Amino acid sequence: VTALEFSPDSKYLATGDRNGGLVVWEAGSGQEQITFTGHRGAITGLSWRSDSDVLISSSEDGTVKMWKVSDGQQMRTWPAHNGGVLSVKSARDGRIVSCGRDNQITLWDASGTRQRSILVTNELPVRVAFSHDGGRVIGSDWAGNVAVWNSADGKDVGKLRLNPPTL
Repeated sequence: VTALEFSPDSKYLATGDRNGGLVVWEAGSGQEQITFTGHRGAITGLSWRSDSDVLISSSEDGTVKMWKVSDGQQMRTWPAHNGGVLSVKSARDGRIVSCGRDNQITLWDASGTRQRSILVTNELPVRVAFSHDGGRVIGSDWAGNVAVWNSADGKDVGKLRLNPPTL
């Protein structure tokens, strides 16, 4: 298992594996609810829409996919990052952010239409997320740096200091 995420209503647990397998489990019983097929590479990220009915997955195959949990249908798929997608997260308003091996962080609207990309020049971006209000995008890179951008215009807000000062 390379990715896992509880649904916002805590009813489901989604897991993704290195073979592209994606399974949604009933959290209370541990019973398999549904299996999604379609990714041709390792699952690298999972994120639920706030209504717990749509699961978003990213993969080393370079795609992001949206799945409707209630009927098991793939709603949308799009090529997100050349060389592979490394992380994906959804904001409360449905927007999506992803990062990949093309050294880009990309913001998508709720339907998966590209809004803007942010080029990361120092190191490979490995994880991305929205702030609690969706106003900022936070990304970390392979070297352990964490940067923050304004989600509305992609402008650099600053870097986070992760290491405590020395005594």
